[in-house]
Amino acid sequence: MSEEAPEVPSTKQIWFTADSHFNHANIIKYCKRPYSSADEMDRDLVKRWNAKVKKDDIVWHLGDFCLGSKDKTKKIFKKLNGQINLVMGNHDRHSLSFYYSIGFNRVHDRPVVLKDFFVLSHAPLGWVSDSLPFANIFGHVHGSELYKTFTARSACVCVERWDYAPVLMDVLIAGMKKEEVDK
Repeated sequence: MSEEAPEVPSTKQIWFTADSHFNHANIIKYCKRPYSSADEMDRDLVKRWNAKVKKDDIVWHLGDFCLGSKDKTKKIFKKLNGQINLVMGNHDRHSLSFYYSIGFNRVHDRPVVLKDFFVLSHAPLGWVSDSLPFANIFGHVHGSELYKTFTARSACVCVERWDYAPVLMDVLIAGMKKEEVDK
């Protein structure tokens, strides 16, 4: 009789980010990003991403990944660590098959529910409130002061909020819990 091997805990971490806008020169001006060109921004975003995310980690990119050609998008994608999932944003204008061909692990053109509690979307969902058993993790709003980085039921993962790098899921959960306690 053979014994089952004990389950080994996963060492994969789960990261979130949104609105990298790779290859988008105008986003520098629109969002007052600290870069002089799209190439400089792209190099720095890749460097900051890879300083945190390991090869086997899971990344949820919540929209507006890259503007430009398939070749440019694929070139940037190949430099990034992690198994990357995309929830498409308003600037992700290609087909799902386009993003799969780039190398994304999963591609979604509508919000996704993760762990039966987190609704992942590009833009904030107005229907998620403290009275519902869900939390919304979103992007789209960049640095807008109309949206807090945390509420008890939401977290914004735009790169402008997180020093232009992905943020760990555990950090998001802790931030939402703190807001719940501080209510």
